[in-house]
Amino acid sequence: AALAVTLIWVGLAAAMGGMYPQALALALSRRRSDSAALIFDEAASTEILLRELSSPRVDSVLYALNLLESARPQALNEALPGLLQHPDATVRREALQIIERRRLGAAAPAVRRLIDMESSAEALGSALSALDVIGDEDDHNRIATWMDDPRPAVRLGAVAGLLRGAGQSG
Repeated sequence: AALAVTLIWVGLAAAMGGMYPQALALALSRRRSDSAALIFDEAASTEILLRELSSPRVDSVLYALNLLESARPQALNEALPGLLQHPDATVRREALQIIERRRLGAAAPAVRRLIDMESSAEALGSALSALDVIGDEDDHNRIATWMDDPRPAVRLGAVAGLLRGAGQSG
């Protein structure tokens, strides 16, 4: 009898374990705000969240970014440069802010490429600000050239980065 009960429990646990990735995906699609209910001990949850970063739905991407930043920062660090190619400027801007906040120097080449092609003034301003934090002296000089841009968001990003850079060197 004990063997039968054990087999039933093992079978239920296996069945429930297979449902976890589906439950996580459903929670993401519903944009659940109760992230404490999600368990991050499984590689499957990280994989689902990383996959969600390529979603065209901005709210889903931002939600996955938030969860990964708090629960799996190393996995997020590796994914952030790729998010700078996301079609939505809001996602690119959020990724840039995280890059700046986390001081991810490894993302500097991707940020430089973005600056050369970014069409959103807000995302460009965030890129300039982030690059001054994670870049080198050449980047600092490059950012100074954006001070005369006619778009306020671009000038603000350049000034914020340059002021932050001046504070770091002094």
